[in-house]
Amino acid sequence: MIEPQITLPSRLSWSSVSTYSGCGQKWLLTRGFKIPQATWFATEGGKAVHEITEAIDRAALEGESLQAQYQMAHGFGRKFLQRIAELELEGIEVKPSGRKLKELGWTGGPNKKDRDWWLHYGPEMIGQWIEQSLALRAKGWKIATMPDGQMGIEVGFDITIEGVRLVGYIDRVYLLPDGSVLLLDLKTGAVSPDLQLLTYAVGSDAHYGLSADWGDFWTPSSDSPYGKLTQPIDVAQRPLQRLEKMYQQADRGIRAGVFLPSVSSMCAGCTVKEACWAVNGEESSKVPQTFTILDPQSGELVSV
Repeated sequence: MIEPQITLPSRLSWSSVSTYSGCGQKWLLTRGFKIPQATWFATEGGKAVHEITEAIDRAALEGESLQAQYQMAHGFGRKFLQRIAELELEGIEVKPSGRKLKELGWTGGPNKKDRDWWLHYGPEMIGQWIEQSLALRAKGWKIATMPDGQMGIEVGFDITIEGVRLVGYIDRVYLLPDGSVLLLDLKTGAVSPDLQLLTYAVGSDAHYGLSADWGDFWTPSSDSPYGKLTQPIDVAQRPLQRLEKMYQQADRGIRAGVFLPSVSSMCAGCTVKEACWAVNGEESSKVPQTFTILDPQSGELVSV
């Protein structure tokens, strides 16, 4: 049986709160009870792409040649396969996503977006980012130097909003030719809601005192050697105070033990559906119906 107690998180993030707002029951199972969940080749492939593009951008700032940058892209397969092997040793199932096609294509393959798909397209995604970075530099975009002296690559923030600790990482911070600041998030899959970029704007301002003007997403593309940028959003004109309220409300909901399920067609791909009572998961009887919530700061227990 699963221990009938969860511990309040010491901090929140965009990922945590988007999970909570999307389905409170999924948050409870994955982040509260920490039930082991399956993962996706897409998730692990995306992590590898992020790590390598970060290393490439830092190398580019140090004057590494374009040839050297592309050589770094070839390291995708080793990093990706190592992570998959580690997960499989831990007994974590890694699932393919995407469409089932006769041949490898941008949207899938014979076994959807599986190991072979990522070994083929992962390096291509990295190559597209290298070309996009070159194009942005040609337009006068520069990786910003943050007020603390670090470069605007994988910029971490750790702030407190009305007693709620909020953390995150901004993939890239750019200084544009007109002097404005743009926050960029790299996506190898679906683009997130604008709220993710707004969260980063709050973090940049509160942690570094650097106010962002724009936010944008970059994604690989099947029809462009540069990938593509989405439509930039004017973060300076968005209601950031209301966003801060969202994080406060999520914190209150978690503390109050409000974990409503959200049953939809998306449940079919949920990595903890077998433990979810709302879809009659086979393992759901093992999950406690009542439990206590521990506040690690005060040591208080709340029955739910």
